[in-house]
Amino acid sequence: MILCLGLPNSGKTLLLRSLSCYPDKIEKFETVSTVGINLVNLNCSLNESITIREIGGSMEPIWENYLNSNVTHILFTIDVSNPVEIGSNVITLINLFNSLSVKLCQPRLLLVLTKLDSIGTIKLDETISGLLVDDLISLHSLNNSIEIIGTSAITGQGLDDIIKWLSS
Repeated sequence: MILCLGLPNSGKTLLLRSLSCYPDKIEKFETVSTVGINLVNLNCSLNESITIREIGGSMEPIWENYLNSNVTHILFTIDVSNPVEIGSNVITLINLFNSLSVKLCQPRLLLVLTKLDSIGTIKLDETISGLLVDDLISLHSLNNSIEIIGTSAITGQGLDDIIKWLSS
């Protein structure tokens, strides 16, 4: 199972819509905050289709109910156009890592830095530094590394890297 998690308005729905259309670009950019769960099917190659389960950001208190040994990948979206939310993202990641440790779940983790096309976006190195990724990994003794990809669902930047990550 592949999960897509992130704070409300972090770009999960638009990202998944863009990935489902890839390599074509999406034409409809309006989204509504997900309350509940969306299932999105992606065609990664001619013979490979995967399903991603997007769980709304407002449902964070029950995310841990979805963490089990069937979870192979987690995409965690972070809106880099909103620097005020970086601290909230760190706290949410700490909670997620704690839940993964308790559930003895070791999925591959991808931090997807969204909205790179927005005005006022934080520089990627500043975002990564602010998220304290290395500290979080060592603090929670995660056996797997965390990969980071910057994206824009509107321009398509980084989408091919996410498809490759999901396929590997």
